[in-house]
Amino acid sequence: MTTGAWLTYARLSLAVLAVLAGSMASPLAAEEPNPPTIEDVRIGFEGHYKINHWTPVELTFQGGSKSLTGQVKLILPDGDGTPSIVSSPRPVQLLAGRRVKVLMYAKFGRSYGELRVIYHANDRNVIDKTIDSNGGPGQIVLPLPLQADERLIVTLGASIGVEDAARLHQQATGRQTAIAHLNDVNELPTEWYGYDGVDWLVVSTGQPELFAAMIETGARRAALGQWVELGGRLLLTVGAQAQAVLAPDAPLANFAPGRLGEPATLRRTTDLESYVGGSRKVRTGQDGELALSIPKLEDVVGKIEVADGNRPLIVRSPRCFGQVVFVAVDLDRRPFIDWEGRGILITRLLGLSEPGTNEIAAQNKPANPFGRQRNGVDLLADLRHGIENFKGVTPISFALVAALILGYIVLIGPGDYFLVKRLLKRMELTWITFPIWVVLVSAGAYALAVYTKGDDLRLNQVDLIDVDVASKSARGTSWFNVFSPQSQAFDLRVEPMEPSGATIAQDERLLAWLGSGEVNMGGGSGSLFAGRYDFSPHLDELIRVPIQVWSTKGFLSRSSYKAAELLTADLQLGPDGVPVGTLHNSLSIPLSDCVLLSGSWAYLLGNLASGDTARLTPGEQRDLKHVLRSPGNWNSAAAGETGVVMSPSSNVTATLQKMMFCKAADFDAAGGASNGDQQYLDLSELLDLDRAIFVGQASKPAAQLTNAGQPLAGPDDQHWTVYRFVFPVQRAKIGRE
Repeated sequence: MTTGAWLTYARLSLAVLAVLAGSMASPLAAEEPNPPTIEDVRIGFEGHYKINHWTPVELTFQGGSKSLTGQVKLILPDGDGTPSIVSSPRPVQLLAGRRVKVLMYAKFGRSYGELRVIYHANDRNVIDKTIDSNGGPGQIVLPLPLQADERLIVTLGASIGVEDAARLHQQATGRQTAIAHLNDVNELPTEWYGYDGVDWLVVSTGQPELFAAMIETGARRAALGQWVELGGRLLLTVGAQAQAVLAPDAPLANFAPGRLGEPATLRRTTDLESYVGGSRKVRTGQDGELALSIPKLEDVVGKIEVADGNRPLIVRSPRCFGQVVFVAVDLDRRPFIDWEGRGILITRLLGLSEPGTNEIAAQNKPANPFGRQRNGVDLLADLRHGIENFKGVTPISFALVAALILGYIVLIGPGDYFLVKRLLKRMELTWITFPIWVVLVSAGAYALAVYTKGDDLRLNQVDLIDVDVASKSARGTSWFNVFSPQSQAFDLRVEPMEPSGATIAQDERLLAWLGSGEVNMGGGSGSLFAGRYDFSPHLDELIRVPIQVWSTKGFLSRSSYKAAELLTADLQLGPDGVPVGTLHNSLSIPLSDCVLLSGSWAYLLGNLASGDTARLTPGEQRDLKHVLRSPGNWNSAAAGETGVVMSPSSNVTATLQKMMFCKAADFDAAGGASNGDQQYLDLSELLDLDRAIFVGQASKPAAQLTNAGQPLAGPDDQHWTVYRFVFPVQRAKIGRE
């Protein structure tokens, strides 16, 4: 072959290779001239969401020239900065040229982070887009999350004065309240944990057509009901449209605090005016007459706070561990739109603070790096710090580390010079002595680490099990902290257990990383251990979670199920609201440090063995706040014993006790303690809603953390288990004729 032929052949070969390389480098461009794109990303409720909480993420895709079926993945840093991946539970089909909306749920761990969205189809990432908080014009921007002590109120329907209430609350406390206004029930979550960061959902029913879709798409209705029962709070205002929204088959019927009777007519507002102080009158027009159509409720369950004769106007009703506040007037219509007392009314219904109350003054609160106000210490941070103390692991102080570094510098510098110059008198030997020092120091550091941290896996675990005796509904919250003696990836799952130790088969559960309870500023990975991990499609498992050598990582599990084992009680309210009766431990395990709380009273019951019965005798009760403000061992500290020592174990218990009844003990106002990250744990408000609460500690864990199907356990594990049982009690009806 001639030289010219070789050149021609070479040129043709290069051209073919270029074409092949181009097609391989950009297969999407070759196969699909118009690829699918992301048009919009909506996070939370109108851009409002909380850090460390599950929140809705709605993605809007624009289909390309070809239809595709694939999986959507969200990659975002957890509370430690390690990338976590949430995948769509089902395949997502993008139709050619069509818009498709996909609703997912994610948990954001960083205030300044990023969200990476991937659409994976045909074994490649068809879409790979990263959004952050610094997006330019025309770009999708990641909104900044709210912090733990900031409130998020979501409203559905016309305004009823929540903005005025938020303004009063800010004047009293210096805390801002985020308000998200929704006008379509399709903007509500389809899963209960989509409400995780919501403090209150406020619903006005002046437009009943808004709620028709809740019947057609039962997922949103079921999610709302489950959220309320697991500790959510719903404010529902129903007036003239009561039949349309509260009738037996109506969309909001499940939230009525009683049986709906015939419509009634409200002709005076003096009772509502008295509720807000009496000085702010409702203007009824020039003729001074009032005739408002309101629902009449019968067989009311809950506390009637305002009534017009035998017609309840405001009812606060317990729903397992949550509550529904029912208002039987349309606050979004006249004459209440112009009522000066409407903002104060909403403030009191939502438990917000008014100017002049005894909340901590805004100027005395420490500021956080974002310019927002923090309200003292977050109890979740205290709890996490408590379970980071492991038996057999001795923390090395900074002073010792600094001294060792200084000694190492002296050893390899002046020390090595003195050895080879003065003693050995051969400077070239430093090529041998220097690496020897490095090896010896490294071996010594490793030996010190093994001595102080050990080589065993360790697990600290806290379980809080709440049981509503009337419905047999149970919810479990477990906090785990894992100490790993080596760099390892874990496949984690949590199995809730009955007190007998039997695994609970039918339950719903969530497993996620545990936030610190404090401000997380950074973005990206905070881990030297390379890699990321996945949530399972149903968010009940964590797959390939990396933990570095001699490091810890925290996890949070939530579950709900029907309890098989219950305490039994025969409780009545005697004079002055003091509970009397008996309580029987029907569980298969003994309970210690037991108390019964109701209204403003508490009984110290000590230890209850399995099968024991405690009798509540009037005169033996104690002041509720005095008992709650003696956390640790309630029965000893509240009884006035001196010399009670708070061990690390009791510190964990004390923090958990504060989280359980933060409001009832006024820790927020008196001690600056905030339960912002996990407010659903606080059952204080149930104490005034025909409920008594029994609390007892158990020695056996109520959940099992597993790795690849095997129990995750070590020789020095620590666990704390607390049971709470909520009992209905008979209470005199307020406002009934």
